[in-house]
Amino acid sequence: REFILEVADYCPPGQLLGYVTDALRDELLADSGFVLEAVAQEGSEVLNHASPKLRGDRAFILAAADSCLCRSEAVHYATEELQQEFFGDATFMLEEIQRTGLETLEEATEELRSNKEFILSVARNHGGLKDVLPYCTVGLRTELLAAGRAAREGRHAKAAMTPKVANAANAANAATTPKVSKMPPPPSKRPPPPPKGPRPPEGPPPAKGPRPPAGPPPSKGPPPSKGPPRPPAGASGKAATWKSAPQQIPTTIFPEQVP
Repeated sequence: REFILEVADYCPPGQLLGYVTDALRDELLADSGFVLEAVAQEGSEVLNHASPKLRGDRAFILAAADSCLCRSEAVHYATEELQQEFFGDATFMLEEIQRTGLETLEEATEELRSNKEFILSVARNHGGLKDVLPYCTVGLRTELLAAGRAAREGRHAKAAMTPKVANAANAANAATTPKVSKMPPPPSKRPPPPPKGPRPPEGPPPAKGPRPPAGPPPSKGPPPSKGPPRPPAGASGKAATWKSAPQQIPTTIFPEQVP
């Protein structure tokens, strides 16, 4: 045994078992430490050769399951009684479903798959009741479907009755509620304005001074000259011809024309 265990440090335990005697093989396959080492190196198939005593030990199977990708792999190599114990344990199955998915629910015992509380717990954490129903027993599936149908019908009936009930309640409240007279508005919280003092008396209007006398109207200048007088007629009785003197421009203008 000591020699074989030293050789096991250089080759896989499963391969080593093919070179030992039958008595030593049975002894090694009943050694939990040797078998757990073999499971860690070669996988859960080694448990198929473990002794019935180890395969019926719950603690040993759980220890072996920690070295497997799926703990249910190790449970499959346990004794039939221990398998029923594992697959009927709600806590163990919930953990396995959390790790590997709803497919593990197929491994649960019929008693567990007919447990309403367990099935609803799985449904709350894994997709809803619609995904879990295929794994239930026929009786529980029928019960859950009937309960869901009744709940839907109740919600529809309640939704249809809600407006009628609300209208009736409003009418009853309106009939029983006494009419309340309008209350006067609350007094304003603003402080009253300060009282105004007496108005000062008005004084006499300002006196108007004397109006200044009007000045003399502007004087008009002499009329402009019309030129020299026409000469008298000559002896022949005809007027003497003469050249009229150029018209003189008056130098005197009216005061109103002064700019």
